[in-house]
Amino acid sequence: MSKRAKKLLVVILLLAAAGGAAYIWFHWGNPVQLWAAETRRTPAPQQNAQVRPASGAAGEEPAPTEEPPGVAILLTVVHGDGSRQDFSIATKERNLRRILEKEGLIAGVEYDWGLYVLAVDGETADTSLQQWWCLSRDGEVSTVGVDGTVIAGGEHFTYTLITGSGTEDAVSKPASVTFTLRVIHGDESEKVFTITTTETTLRAALEQQGLIEGVEGDYGLYIYTVDGETIHESHHDWWRLTKNGELSELGVDHIQIADGDRYELSFVKGVY
Repeated sequence: MSKRAKKLLVVILLLAAAGGAAYIWFHWGNPVQLWAAETRRTPAPQQNAQVRPASGAAGEEPAPTEEPPGVAILLTVVHGDGSRQDFSIATKERNLRRILEKEGLIAGVEYDWGLYVLAVDGETADTSLQQWWCLSRDGEVSTVGVDGTVIAGGEHFTYTLITGSGTEDAVSKPASVTFTLRVIHGDESEKVFTITTTETTLRAALEQQGLIEGVEGDYGLYIYTVDGETIHESHHDWWRLTKNGELSELGVDHIQIADGDRYELSFVKGVY
């Protein structure tokens, strides 16, 4: 074969190869891109892969939730006119204040030790007449306020509107009673007073002796001065009252004195 024929054959082969490449390019696309795309579609093998169940997935037990069992209490309201109203209350609460507030049965004024109840079942005590609501539990006068009363279920509570001395057993009291008052002053000095009186409330007895002074508030006398010493409100001083060794939840207006009672008024500096 001549050199010219060989050159012609090479040219023909090159043209044929170029035509085939052009055909593939236009009909199938860029072969490099096709290879890269195919590689991306093939996931890499995973070793020791672990699938963690999502929170709340099947097989995961929910945390147990326990609700307190329901209980029932009975509340009797003795109004100022002597009428009585009974309320049977089923509840899952354990605090008497929350129960009665949910039922819309009590209202009052917030104080340092909790709620001072002024209204029960729609009737408001008239403090100008020394009226107050007395709380009893299963027939016994409660020594704990409504905030601190925890129920177990089955109790019978009674709210009675009292005017003045007003208790049913007042006629059985002796003509006079004797009690003691310890006064602890701001300098920690102490005085003890033995008082015999025919008064029925602590306020009346102490005012009779000239031992206390104060200002009138919604819930009675707020004591400023005891045995000549006056608190400084700007220093947050106050007089703490205890009865027979227990912090009193009642003010001096509402404490019915009895023979042999022991009271204490302590000057407290700068704390509530």
